[in-house]
Amino acid sequence: MYIKRSANGEIELASRYATPDCTEYLPADAQEWGTFLDDGTTLHDQRWQQRDREFIRVLEDLLEVLVNDELLCLEDLPMAAREKLAGRRLVRYQHQIEKAAIESGFEASH
Repeated sequence: MYIKRSANGEIELASRYATPDCTEYLPADAQEWGTFLDDGTTLHDQRWQQRDREFIRVLEDLLEVLVNDELLCLEDLPMAAREKLAGRRLVRYQHQIEKAAIESGFEASH
């Protein structure tokens, strides 16, 4: 993984690929990863966060079904909600492209 360090030398950002921000290579077994990945949350908090992420995905799927079945019109939602949905769709789409590129052995273009 490639990393970017903060002014005090801590890992600030990580990427699978070298980027303009992430230029330093750090091996996967480096001890610094423990500090970077430990955000202070407890196992209980992590479980709730995972359940929240899963539930958010359920809500997204539900909204998509309602829109596709013409039971809900996206224009009826507040602009902020529409923007958040569009942003999540974009991120999911980009993730699918990157995942497909990795699985096929090619780096996705950014």
